[in-house]
Amino acid sequence: MGGKTVLSCPRSGDLVEKLSRTYVLQVVDEMTDKTHTLNYPGSKTVLDVKRDAHTFTDIPVRHQAWNGWPHAALRDERTTLACAGICYPLHTLAVRRAARDNKRIVIDVLDSDNSSVEEFEDASETFTEDDIFVDVETKRIQPLIPDNVEDETAGCIHFADEFTNRYGGCHPEFFPGSLDEAVKEACLRPAKDRRLLAVYLHHDGSVLSNVFCTQLLGFESVLQCLNAHFVVWGWDLTHESNKHKAISLRVDVSLAGNVGVSELLTSLIQAVDVFTDQQRTEIREEEERNAREMVKMEQDAAYQESLEADRAKEQAKRNQVILENQVKQETEKRIIAEQIQKEAVRLEAESNLPEEPPESCGDGITKIRFRLPKEETVVRRFHFTTPLKVLLNFLIVKGFPPKEYKVFSGWPRKDVSPIRGCARRVEFRAFVPGQD
Repeated sequence: MGGKTVLSCPRSGDLVEKLSRTYVLQVVDEMTDKTHTLNYPGSKTVLDVKRDAHTFTDIPVRHQAWNGWPHAALRDERTTLACAGICYPLHTLAVRRAARDNKRIVIDVLDSDNSSVEEFEDASETFTEDDIFVDVETKRIQPLIPDNVEDETAGCIHFADEFTNRYGGCHPEFFPGSLDEAVKEACLRPAKDRRLLAVYLHHDGSVLSNVFCTQLLGFESVLQCLNAHFVVWGWDLTHESNKHKAISLRVDVSLAGNVGVSELLTSLIQAVDVFTDQQRTEIREEEERNAREMVKMEQDAAYQESLEADRAKEQAKRNQVILENQVKQETEKRIIAEQIQKEAVRLEAESNLPEEPPESCGDGITKIRFRLPKEETVVRRFHFTTPLKVLLNFLIVKGFPPKEYKVFSGWPRKDVSPIRGCARRVEFRAFVPGQD
């Protein structure tokens, strides 16, 4: 074949199977002596791996020198992993920064029978170091936030976890919630508890992201300032579907990713100073407002207490009137019942009272004069043989029942009420009823 290495792809059925496989690549960064484990489908190309390596090694593709790729894979970077001839399921590679010349030496460590050395021209020669954003589909290893994330809170938690996995644990404490919740946590609190809101927008297509995340956000003074005065909310804009989450906010300070540590720290301190001055004013205004509200609450409480006391008095008066009416009604009922009973007794006595004898009856008749209360007198004729009970019934008919009045004889003065009902006849000149 003229000394050229020919890459043979598997048959159609085998190729479909290999394209669906997941290849595990262990990439050793010889510059930092760190090993990165990456998972790729068989449909990914060699160039995809090189571009992804740029995100964690910060070595542009054209300056990368690799060990571990088969010769045929290096000849055509568009070769898929399924056709590259790498080991399955695990394959080990090593990468470092190449010499300054545009060509670099690649040694195939997999082919022990071929010790020849080939020169490889980087396929990405046309890329410049000033390129900030490139095709995001080939710049991502594990996304900080998955594509088309529906739950914003879950996306933020995933962002914090993947940020730690990718850049280590030396970073600000990202708020594990939605942007609205972060705004509430930072701003919608009492003035003395408020903090600034720092929004970090990440993009894997930026060549500055690795430096910014590791060197600036991991700088000790920056960390102390952010954790002390800020609520830090992070979001990944790499996928187009997640860009709509970065809604419009009022921004006091905006910093690009190409700033240095000094500039970043200075901007943060200035923002904190401005915020602190404003916070003092808001604290004072809030305390004054709380004092006014407290006075108003006390006045309202006193008014309500007075109102309740007045209501209680009115209720007591109403209860007293109701009670008096009840007593009055009961008294009236009792009086009516007594009057009915008294009238019944009077009618019974009247029915048993014999007619007054005429004066023509002669000597068998006597006149009895009754001196009634209020100096009134009543005279009636009785037979000498009339029982005392008849006389008492006469007094009942006149409205003087024995239960309420006593009857005394004129001379000698004697109470004759106890002998009511006695059948014996008594001769007397007069009986004088007196009030009990």
